[in-house]
Amino acid sequence: MGKVRDVACDRCFQDPELVAWIRQGGKVGPCPWCGARKAYTVPLYELGPLFREVSQIYVPCDSNHGDTIGYLLQDDWDIFSDRIERDPDLRDDLATSILKAGLHPKDDVDEPDYSSVFRHSGPDLEDHWEGRLEALLRKDTSVASSGDRAQPPEDALYFDPLEVALEDLTTDYAPGSVLFRARIHKERVRSEWFEPKDLSAPPPDKTTVGRGNAARQPVLYLASDAETALAEVRAWTGAAVAIGKFQTNRPLRLVDLVHSRRPKSPFFQELLAWKLDVAGLLYTFADELSRPILPGEEQSLYLASQHLCAFIRENGYDGVIYPSAMGSGHNVLLFDPSAANVVNVEYVRVTGVQHAFEVLGEGDAPYEELPYNSLPPTS
Repeated sequence: MGKVRDVACDRCFQDPELVAWIRQGGKVGPCPWCGARKAYTVPLYELGPLFREVSQIYVPCDSNHGDTIGYLLQDDWDIFSDRIERDPDLRDDLATSILKAGLHPKDDVDEPDYSSVFRHSGPDLEDHWEGRLEALLRKDTSVASSGDRAQPPEDALYFDPLEVALEDLTTDYAPGSVLFRARIHKERVRSEWFEPKDLSAPPPDKTTVGRGNAARQPVLYLASDAETALAEVRAWTGAAVAIGKFQTNRPLRLVDLVHSRRPKSPFFQELLAWKLDVAGLLYTFADELSRPILPGEEQSLYLASQHLCAFIRENGYDGVIYPSAMGSGHNVLLFDPSAANVVNVEYVRVTGVQHAFEVLGEGDAPYEELPYNSLPPTS
């Protein structure tokens, strides 16, 4: 007879929340899974509800399009320790044993076959983030939840998960914070340098549609440093560029999408599926804001990000911090152009431009949508 493996220990896992929970209530003894002789152990049936709660973000699927539940838990969350992960069969066996622990065949339980293969319960790749964003902005919980099994509790309608997520990402800028904006001096026959007013936001009648604004709606796009501001205008070698140094003139409350991440641990999380939904949307939103737009795409690709920027503005925020696709720093979008003043203008000449690249294979799409059903990174 094989040894009974009805307990697991803190050394089987590396998720900090789970390890702390096991050590708090576990009993010291040998572990039949990782081989530890003296470790904090808990019965598998106590771990079962925790893992089944997390497993609701996955759904069973065709064997050609899925992975084992143990693989997904490890790949997405790094739940298992090296002692377990180095043997994939042991990892999968432990995962399924925990998920089945405490369930009795005669009980009327609506549980999947945890020995089968699974996939993320998010939408398919062809589903665009715009539809899910619009559903969330409408508070349409039937569409905004991550999967068919992830139904929000009754009290979920009393708060807006997007508003809560934005509060968690709030960053304050004090008056005097320094930011930068660049403008290429394109007219060769013009000898006069740009003045400070030339680096400010354009007037309404010259404001074109942008990712964070509609036409005739001036906003101020800035960068965290001069190098990023220069990269954002895509200056060529030999180009003369004016770089304006800005200072904020009042306290600003911004949404920081640079550090938008999903929870570090999936355990002990209320509304985990919703949190992943919102994290995924904000992660995609940050990517949308930073991605350069090709001519003719403005109307079709700006609409969703404009809606979310309008939602952020309506909730009392002064702007958005988002990654730069061109420079090493980040960008800052201020809804009120008068919130920062130009304090200095410096001219530079670009002496070189360097690009990194990868070769596309035959049949590869020139541009790809960010796969929504892959989880955003943790913080």
